Amino acid sequence: MPKVRIAKLPCCGFIKTMKILLGIFLIVTAAFLAETTFSQTDVTVFKLDEETKGILRDATTDSWFKREAFTSALIGAATAIGAAWLAFLWQSAKEQKAERDFNQRVLDAIRMELKTLMGIYDSGKAGKIKDFKDGDIFPYWLHFSQKHFVVFESNASHIGKIDPELAAQIIKVYEIMKVFVEAMGVNSYYVRDRDQVAWALKQNPTDTRLIERQQGIHLSLVNQAIELKRIDGLMHAEADELFSRFEKVKEQT
Repeated sequence: MPKVRIAKLPCCGFIKTMKILLGIFLIVTAAFLAETTFSQTDVTVFKLDEETKGILRDATTDSWFKREAFTSALIGAATAIGAAWLAFLWQSAKEQKAERDFNQRVLDAIRMELKTLMGIYDSGKAGKIKDFKDGDIFPYWLHFSQKHFVVFESNASHIGKIDPELAAQIIKVYEIMKVFVEAMGVNSYYVRDRDQVAWALKQNPTDTRLIERQQGIHLSLVNQAIELKRIDGLMHAEADELFSRFEKVKEQT
C-alpha cells in the first residue's frame, strides 16, 4: 500500500495554508500514480498514516471558531446595539420634549405681551380711534418707550422654530403694531406743532403765516387720524386671528 506522509512544520497561518495545499497535491498525485501504475483489475489501497491524518485534520479545522462563543458574542453585540439605539431614542425624545416645552413658554409669553399691549391701547385714549368719524383728529400726545415689545425682541431668534404659519402671523401682528406706534408718534408731533402755533397765535392773532400753518397742521391731523383708524382696525383683526391660533396650538399640546 502506498503511503503519503507530510512532515510536521511549525504552525502559523502561512505554513498551515501551504501544508493544506501540499497535502492535497500529494494525495491527488498518489491517487493518480496508483491508478496508472497498477492494473485496473487489481485492488488499489490508498491510505494515509495517522500522523498525516492528524496534520490535515488540524490544518483544516478552525480552532478559534466556537459556535457557543460566537452565539454569545452575537447576542451581546445585538444587545449592545439595541441598548444604544434605545438610549438614542430616549435622549432624542427628551430633547424634543424640552424644545416643545420651551417653545410653548415663548408662545405663552408673546401671547401675554400682546394681550397686555392691546389692553393698554383699548383702555386708554387710543381706544377711541376705532370710533373716529371723517374730520375727527386724535388731539393727544402719547409717549412710547424705545423698547415697545420686550418679549418678542428677546425671543425673535426662537420664532423660526415653531409652526411656520403661526410664526408668520406673530411677525405680522408685531410689524403692524410697530407701524401703529410710529403712526402715533407722527400724530404726536403734529399735536405738538399745533399747540406751539396756537400759543404763537395768542401773541399774534392776525399773523397770516401762523394761520396758514395752523390750517395745514389741522389737515395733517385729520389725515393722520384716518391712517390711525385704518391701522387700528387691521391690528385688531390680525391680533384676533393670532389669539385664535394660540388657542388651537394650546389644545393640541
